[in-house]
Amino acid sequence: MEDILLHLLRTTPQIHEFSVQFRQTDSAEWFYIRHKLDQSRRKSVKYGFVKVYVDHDGKRGHAEFIAYPSHTEEDLKTLIGDAVASAKLIENQAYVLPEKAEATPLLETVDRIELGKKIIDFTFAMEAKYQGEINSFEVFTNTHAIRFVNSNQTDVTYGVNDAFLEMIVNANDGEKEIELMREWRFASFDPRQMEIRYEEVFREARDRASAMPTPDLKKADLILGGENVKELFGIYRSATNANSIFNKASTFTQGQNVQENAVGDKVSFTMTDRLVASCANAPIDEDGVLLKPVKILDQGVFTTIWGESRYCQYLDVPITGNLKNMDVASGSKSLSEIERSNAIEVLDFSSFVVDETSGDFGGEIRLGYLIKDGVKTAISGGSINGNLLELHRNIELSVERQDIDRFSGPLKIRIADVVVSGIKAA
Repeated sequence: MEDILLHLLRTTPQIHEFSVQFRQTDSAEWFYIRHKLDQSRRKSVKYGFVKVYVDHDGKRGHAEFIAYPSHTEEDLKTLIGDAVASAKLIENQAYVLPEKAEATPLLETVDRIELGKKIIDFTFAMEAKYQGEINSFEVFTNTHAIRFVNSNQTDVTYGVNDAFLEMIVNANDGEKEIELMREWRFASFDPRQMEIRYEEVFREARDRASAMPTPDLKKADLILGGENVKELFGIYRSATNANSIFNKASTFTQGQNVQENAVGDKVSFTMTDRLVASCANAPIDEDGVLLKPVKILDQGVFTTIWGESRYCQYLDVPITGNLKNMDVASGSKSLSEIERSNAIEVLDFSSFVVDETSGDFGGEIRLGYLIKDGVKTAISGGSINGNLLELHRNIELSVERQDIDRFSGPLKIRIADVVVSGIKAA
């Protein structure tokens, strides 16, 4: 299929440029109900993700389709013809694919069966250690062999892996039963960091069963950790992206001190091609841009616009490529300082909503802690909301770090003066 597809793309006169990402994914899956294996299976999937670029009337359009090994040559001709027709309907400003890139192969594959067994054994060990109660869990492990080819003679092969774990835990306080679901995606299995997550979920389930209503504090310092930090910092990632800037969805200006008059930690971050736990590591992006780390914010100053080739060309800035991984520098505060009194720490939201364009964030509190006079009290209900771009003048970042999918950075952060709407008078 690969050779036939590439020949057709190269010899179709209406196509001016193209790129193809051939992928073969080998996966293993396990599903447990409590301690009993209910289902296990293995599968292998192969396909090509194709983008074609068509120039017309001084504009450029593109379209995408997926090609499978089962497609005949006639099938592929039909798919290509439909893609060309679709691309002619799009009228973007002109741009070109990058010149030929020579990338060092990225080889991060592991034995997916052994990785899955390691995760399963670790799960049962953590359940016993922290006296938790697992209702059920699923483990998926995948290895991906990838070949990227484009019309400018770039031809790069690399391999990556990832794992996915979904778990449901129970807790019962004698009057009511609580069920919590957690899911984690990661490329490398780090027992130290995974133990933190397991301990948290078992503790959260028990505390949720006995949580008090959230007091109506009006405003308070907010502590966030884990995936919520990654989601919130997506505001910075989006505001500095070439797409957002070109389309005027960002108010940031290159060279601007976006944390002017900061009294807390100043944010620094890099967009990079690889992180230890990321499932999106790659030496090259979907257009064929060779990827390397780029510093975006430096002590609160916006130094570099980043993004895919097309929008960098529109803005006439250096092309960084579509980097997927965010590496945020540690802050100045220890966890004990972050978790000091007079704050609310939210561990779990019904839904944590982050508007990357405006900077607004908020969510209903499913489980959190009121930290007052050195005592942590479990709370539930009510909500928090704020705007990061208005509040980041006084933000604190932990020295301690976390490595999760597509993100490396502070384990916890603390933001002053966040609105807290409770369900019980303080």
